[in-house]
Amino acid sequence: MKISILGCGWLGLPLALSFLRDGHTVAGTKQRQHDADELRELGIDAHTMSLDSPLSTALTHALSQSDVLVLNIPSGRKHLDEDAYTSNMQHIIDQAYEHGCKHIIYISTTSVYGASNDGTITEKERCKPDTGSGRANMRIEEHARAVFKSQASILRLAGLVGAGRHPAKYLAGRTDIKGANQRINLVHLDDAIQAIKHIAEQSKWGETFHLAAQAHPIKADYYTSACAVLDIESPHFANDPQPSPHGKAIDSSYTLSTLDLTLRYPTPDSMLTDFR
Repeated sequence: MKISILGCGWLGLPLALSFLRDGHTVAGTKQRQHDADELRELGIDAHTMSLDSPLSTALTHALSQSDVLVLNIPSGRKHLDEDAYTSNMQHIIDQAYEHGCKHIIYISTTSVYGASNDGTITEKERCKPDTGSGRANMRIEEHARAVFKSQASILRLAGLVGAGRHPAKYLAGRTDIKGANQRINLVHLDDAIQAIKHIAEQSKWGETFHLAAQAHPIKADYYTSACAVLDIESPHFANDPQPSPHGKAIDSSYTLSTLDLTLRYPTPDSMLTDFR
């Protein structure tokens, strides 16, 4: 297959290399020419792309030849212009479709469910986004389905861990952290890559998937022990007004079954083995 990955960063680059190892042809993008040159040295048909600029002729040609577009340009949480980000991403989807790209996998986030959703969350749960990122991703998801129809699939990822990244590092040493008894939802980078490849290689189109580890430990307990494993300063949590476990627990049973996927890191604890 010919795969285009818009956004060859922390997730997109190892995804591209994994597709290459399996014999697929891969085009990819970076913002800066120097980074694109490095992609080219790895065997990727590399192009520069900025979210707020027109796509180059070479990139639109690559899209026209693509069996699958993986749209993987995260919104970021700082200084997000929700409307501009949404509009730019929707425009990319339009251009990909107009230039003949056959299928799209949009990499979204479980933040589309919002904090008000509580308990077990399946892929059928109604979205109630309460952040700029959540609202933007929901609108982009809707646009991808409207444009590509049954040739689009959505993958909503929980908090990503792996390749040196762990949220415990962000919490280390912080005090008065809220939500001590809240459930957490994490997924390992390797499992996210597995899921994307299974969607593309098994032609699982017209679906909405989400992915998280199958265990959902309590925030205070998990991050305290994770910081100990990582040998970094422990965080301190504020008293939670809700004494029992609360918050959403992403249930990926349907995704795992439909994609015939077995998680390599089925629990957040198992993800810590990367750091030992």
